[in-house]
Amino acid sequence: YSRVQRGAKTTGYSVRPGQGTASGRAPVPGIVAVDPRKIPYGTRMYIRSADGQFVYGCAIAGETGTAMTEGRVDLDLLYGSYQESCYHGVRAVDIYFLD
Repeated sequence: YSRVQRGAKTTGYSVRPGQGTASGRAPVPGIVAVDPRKIPYGTRMYIRSADGQFVYGCAIAGETGTAMTEGRVDLDLLYGSYQESCYHGVRAVDIYFLD
């Protein structure tokens, strides 16, 4: 990795069938919503909590969200279901930006 953003504020989200993403990538778990002015689409990351109890894993910036562009959260992590996204809640994570 080239750098780490510690304590990033994240939320979870899910998509409806047939919904796309702002970058044109398929909306599958591992795609995260970002503010593309800060994190360009296609940026590869590894996401986990500082204590290692929560691991989202490898991710790619591929969506934009209002909460990110308004500065309320740093990332929105895509999950396979609405229930999983609700379970995520709001979490602080460390983002490792992969080379």
